Parts: sequence; C-alpha cells; structure tokens
Amino acid sequence: MLARWPQFKDVKFEHSWGGIMAFTTNNGAVFGETEPGLFAVLTNDVSPMTRGAASGRLLAEYMEGCESELLTSVLAMPMAKRLPPRPILDLGIAWRLHAIHRAGAEEF
Repeated sequence: MLARWPQFKDVKFEHSWGGIMAFTTNNGAVFGETEPGLFAVLTNDVSPMTRGAASGRLLAEYMEGCESELLTSVLAMPMAKRLPPRPILDLGIAWRLHAIHRAGAEEF
C-alpha cells in the first residue's frame, strides 16, 4: 500500500479485505458442478462481499438439491467461455497488446 500511496503512511487500517478478482471474456458465470463431485462458483464483479456470499449460499442450496426462483435465475446465466490453450492464448494476447499500443490506450 505504501509503495502506491505513500501519503497514507500515518493512516491506520481497522479492516482489510483481500482476494482475487476474476472476469470472464463473455461475463459468463462459473457456477455448479464443474466436474463430478467438484462444485465451484466465481463471481465476476467488484462486489465480492455481497454477490460472493449470495453465490456461495446458492451453491450450497444447489448441492442440496433445493429449488428457488433465484437459483433458477443463476442457473440460466451463460457459462463462462474457456480460454484457448497456450500458445494460441499467448499469441492472441500479444496481438491485442500490440494493437492497443499502436492505437493508443484510449482504444483499450
């Protein structure tokens, strides 16, 4: 924190949160049984405290075989698209970064 915001060196933090932010290429969800016996949930927003907690509860309900309108809505969301394998992914990223650099950051 101090490397980024040195002006806050005297500010004491009462609480903090940390985690991984993840986004999918199509804003799709990861929710449900991803492999036999393996359940997962991924929220792709910046409000993990609320959406993440709600998604975790819905996943537990799904695992228990419960039904609800909210669970039906979550299951109707598009599933996250998988990324292409390497080295195809690496080439695509390199091409996109080159195009952004050539056009300027405003294109990103």
